[in-house]
Amino acid sequence: MALQLKPAGTVALVVFLLAAGNTHALEGQAGLHFADYGDFDNGFGLSGQLALIPQGRISGSYTAVDDLDVLALRGGYLLDIDTVEVELGGGYQLWDFEGDFEDDVYGLHGIAEYRLTDQLSIHGKLEFLMFDNFSDETPVVGVGGHYDISRDFGLNLDAEVYTEDFIDETFIRLGGYYRF
Repeated sequence: MALQLKPAGTVALVVFLLAAGNTHALEGQAGLHFADYGDFDNGFGLSGQLALIPQGRISGSYTAVDDLDVLALRGGYLLDIDTVEVELGGGYQLWDFEGDFEDDVYGLHGIAEYRLTDQLSIHGKLEFLMFDNFSDETPVVGVGGHYDISRDFGLNLDAEVYTEDFIDETFIRLGGYYRF
């Protein structure tokens, strides 16, 4: 069963984020997503994040690559440690594989971001996902960077590696973002 809320879910996510509070802390991203599982497939993704309070952030994303649709919601607590921003949090994801297979996924994550210059930052991510239909935790390792073209616009490149047998994949995202 394919995820039926593709357009509606994306619109609902954007409306929720816009209505949630401080629009100056809202960031939206769109871009091309690539996945390497079996063969090299491409797709697209949309995401947004909102700083509810100075130490807290919620985010949501939708990714469609080949026969996989992922809707993800996350929340995190932010720590500033010298020049590094660290987010610790958790979330829920719905993975919908083409056919009759869907899985609820719960996760814990840590993300560290370091600003190299006024315009360029890099980040690393470690996440542990727990799929309802599988017994093992799936570690996810990610790296990426963001380049601010202006105060409001920028470009990003990210990669994530999933290392479990049933989902031995690499996701690569190339996109742009706008800060409201």
